[in-house]
Amino acid sequence: MLETRPSVTALSVAVLRAAHQRIDVPVVFPDPLAEAILGTVGAEALGRQLADPGERRRLRGSVVVRAAIAEAAVRAALARGVRQIVTLGAGLDTLACRLAPDFPDVRFFEVDHPATQDWKRQQLAAVGITPPASLKFLALDFETRVLGEALAEAGLETGKAACFTLLGIVPYVARDALMQTFAFVASLPAGAGEIVFDYGEPHENAAEPVRRAYRAMAEAAAAKGEPWVTAFEPADLHAALTGLGFRQIEDRGSGALAAEYFAGRQDGLSPGPLFHVVHARN
Repeated sequence: MLETRPSVTALSVAVLRAAHQRIDVPVVFPDPLAEAILGTVGAEALGRQLADPGERRRLRGSVVVRAAIAEAAVRAALARGVRQIVTLGAGLDTLACRLAPDFPDVRFFEVDHPATQDWKRQQLAAVGITPPASLKFLALDFETRVLGEALAEAGLETGKAACFTLLGIVPYVARDALMQTFAFVASLPAGAGEIVFDYGEPHENAAEPVRRAYRAMAEAAAAKGEPWVTAFEPADLHAALTGLGFRQIEDRGSGALAAEYFAGRQDGLSPGPLFHVVHARN
C-alpha cells in the first residue's frame, strides 16, 4: 500500500457490497448503509458494476459471504455479553455505525492504515453519516506497530472478552505481522478472544485456467501498489493457530461456503475458488 494514499481495494470492496444490495436476490449480506457511504467517490464504479452484474461476480460472492459470517459472529458475541468489537482493516465497513445505536454499552474499535482511515473519516463527514460516540478510530500500520500495545493505548481492556474481524486483509500483510495479530487475540483470557478472517490458498493449488485468473488479479493488485504477499495452506494455518492457543478453529472453504450460503441460487453468485473464511476462538 502506498503510504500517503488510501487503499484502492477498500473502495473496490465497498462498491461490491453496495452492488450486492441491488443486484443479487436474495441478499446474502444486508447493509443499508453500503451504498450511502460511497457518496460521489464510488458512484461511477458502482454504476459500472450495476451495468454488468456478471463482472466480478465470484469476487462479490466472496466479499459478501465473509461479511455475513463476520457479522453473525459479532452479533453472537454481543448476545453472549461481549462488549468490545474490533474491526481490523476496516476500510468503508459500516458495522459500528449500524450496530452502535442498538448496543450503547458496547465499545467499537476500527483499525486501519492511517491514510485509509483519514479518508474514511472524511467520507463519513461528506455523506452525512455521524460515527457513534462509542466508536474509537485507531490509525495503525500492521507491519510497523504492535497491535496489542496500540489497542491497549486506545482503551481496549485486554482482561475482558473481545471479538475481532479481519476481512480482505490477509493477502496484503506479511505473514509475521499476521501471526503477531493472531497471537494477540489468542493471548486474551481463555474463551475471551475470537477472530473472523478470510484467506486464500496459494495459486498453485488451482488448475488452469483458475491459476491464470488469480495471477492476473495478483498482478493488477501489485500494479495499484497493493501486492498480494501472503497465502496459506489450510493445514499449515491450522497448526499455526493451534500453536498460538486457539482451541476452536472453524475453516470453511469455497465448497462449504457455496453449499451453506448460495445453494439453490439461479444467478450464479458464489465465492471464488481457493477462498476460505475462518472463525477461531481461544
